[in-house]
Amino acid sequence: MANKVRAVLDTNVFVSGLLNPSGPPGQILDMIRKRSLQLVSSEPINEEIMEVITRPKFQDRYHLQNALFDVAFILCELAELVIDMPLVKISSDPDDDKFLAAAIGGCASHLITGDVGDLLHLHEYQGVTIVSPKEFLIITQKE
Repeated sequence: MANKVRAVLDTNVFVSGLLNPSGPPGQILDMIRKRSLQLVSSEPINEEIMEVITRPKFQDRYHLQNALFDVAFILCELAELVIDMPLVKISSDPDDDKFLAAAIGGCASHLITGDVGDLLHLHEYQGVTIVSPKEFLIITQKE
């Protein structure tokens, strides 16, 4: 990859990557750690990720407290934080619009999501390709 791909990760991809490091979401988190993928994020996205992974069901069942430092490092040190985001109202779930807004505002080429019922059916929005983690890995391996 000559130019580093810029991508926004939906919360479900981030959490799945923590729970299954060897699966496609985990491989994407590894790409971010190795700096071969530029994570684009925003305060609302970071807040949602932290809120989800600190829920008692994730902490108790999956022991994600061990991953908190890793998550904080990724979100605070490796992610490019988008401050100026456009207003986006396209998703059937208004909570998902923040991912598209960050992707557009941060000039990301991809939004990576596991949200089959909402985001994935859009396929593309204002130049941002919306793909599943598995599709993203296939695309980037071809480049």
